[in-house]
Amino acid sequence: MAVDNFFYDKQLFPYLDYDLSTRVVRGIIYVRIPLYTTKAKRLSKELAKLKIPLDDESRTIAVLQIAVDKQQMFGIVGDKEPDFETLNRELGALDARLWQDIDNFDLVSPQDNQLVSGTFYPFLEKEVIATREVNVTFSLDKPFAGAHRELLPLFWNLAMLTSSNIGRELYENVGFYGTATSHRPKNRTTALVRHYRAAADVVQQLNNTRDIINDAILDLGDNDAYKRMAAELRSVSLSTPDRMFPDPIVMHDRTGIIVGSKGWNRIATDENCSLILSHMKVTVSTGRKRISVKIGSVLDIKQ
Repeated sequence: MAVDNFFYDKQLFPYLDYDLSTRVVRGIIYVRIPLYTTKAKRLSKELAKLKIPLDDESRTIAVLQIAVDKQQMFGIVGDKEPDFETLNRELGALDARLWQDIDNFDLVSPQDNQLVSGTFYPFLEKEVIATREVNVTFSLDKPFAGAHRELLPLFWNLAMLTSSNIGRELYENVGFYGTATSHRPKNRTTALVRHYRAAADVVQQLNNTRDIINDAILDLGDNDAYKRMAAELRSVSLSTPDRMFPDPIVMHDRTGIIVGSKGWNRIATDENCSLILSHMKVTVSTGRKRISVKIGSVLDIKQ
């Protein structure tokens, strides 16, 4: 969340300007952040100095996400609930350590990297968290998709951009925990589906996500993110691997179409972006509950 907020404060967005992947291997935290746009690359040195927020709101959301992911609350050995004072102290000590560039590593064996003894946070066996699976689906109107099949790769990238920003908001505001991304070919169209897990009491207030989704879409529109996405796609080339380039095989697997640089230059126009957005909707569903948001209506795009 700290990385996403760092970029968001500068009107930069995941998938368009940067990507973020992390993994923990026996106490080693590995973070990879490819930077795609010029403005994002200028901020690379600041990322290494980024401080993690340890305020009550950030910590509470993080604790909720862990509990939702594991479906159990955790606490210190012998206690029945998390000791937030101790947790903050340990997180502060961890955040005080400087990040190291992988270029400066020789050989590091995770097996030799023993965790320092101290406080451990076991999951409390009897404290089961009630959770629900939530799907957020991005889809096109079927008649439009059937009549404009060559625009499906552009739809997929606009859906990825939109879903990434909405996901950032859902993580931070209501503690959704992302589990997977999938696609659903149907009737010559494609739906992008983001799978989440959330606390049951949060899901009961599903209508609250409508405002979050509207705000995330408006952020993209107000900051010209969709137009910048189109411009980036028109200039993509495999000869410049440090820039965003949608993998041709991934595009085929998602849409049934292989797109090269000339293809992106032809279809990734502002007009086509507006056309697609005017026919795209976001649907949040869990069980029999669902809400839908038409992106064109939020952005006031006329069909």
